[in-house]
Amino acid sequence: MKKTAIFCLVIALILLSVLFLKQLSEGKVAREAIIYFPESENYYFLDAKTDLVPGGKGVFFLRTFSRLNEKAYLRQDISLVFADGRLILTQNRWKRDAERMETEQDVHAPGAENLSALSLHYAEIHDPGGEIKSAFAMSADRFPAGGNEMEKAIEKEERELERILQRAKKELRIPIENYDAFPLDKLSGFGNKPFPGFSLAETRKITGQLWEGIYKNYFLGIKDEKGRPESPLGSTMPIVLLAKDKGHLLVLFETKGGKFRMLKQMI
Repeated sequence: MKKTAIFCLVIALILLSVLFLKQLSEGKVAREAIIYFPESENYYFLDAKTDLVPGGKGVFFLRTFSRLNEKAYLRQDISLVFADGRLILTQNRWKRDAERMETEQDVHAPGAENLSALSLHYAEIHDPGGEIKSAFAMSADRFPAGGNEMEKAIEKEERELERILQRAKKELRIPIENYDAFPLDKLSGFGNKPFPGFSLAETRKITGQLWEGIYKNYFLGIKDEKGRPESPLGSTMPIVLLAKDKGHLLVLFETKGGKFRMLKQMI
């Protein structure tokens, strides 16, 4: 009887392992894979795109597409969707030995006045000599995409940005006048444009390291005061503050429950 129980336990463990590996190979198991490595000179993205497509009755389709010039050891695309400045959806897909990623997912946002989506397209590259390099691109989309409604949405975003900055100044004693601030969904605009006071090469390095921090400390879960993770859904869009003395950057956001969180990254 004891041998039979042990045999059944071993079989069960094997079946669970097979299921896990199947999910792993299909990119359904999240993991902390986005790590900043120096950018490769030989690998680069040919395409990187994010689209928010209206489907009617408060439903949208999030579609992403990215294509590297060659197959990489690991390809991963992550997306964040915000409705009226609050995170409502995250998407994480990855593949081994691939150059192309394509995804589609429903987004339910009834009553939302403004939607914005931001994606990171990432590749981890293992050189024959043993060096590990990376490549990344960013893309974004928003709805509405133009007209008076978009202007109203932008004005609302600017008011929200100012509210959070003033709260940071009051509660955290952050001298916000010493920083250049922008919401996270504007980060894609710096893919090939430098931050104020930085070179493009410096900007790419800072951005790659920033995404590593966002992924581990926001996308995968926000840690509370005791280090326990909580879902980022419902939290505000992170605001990036670049120190004008070029020494560090801060990332500020509020949790769903209204608690302030700050991340710091040395430059």
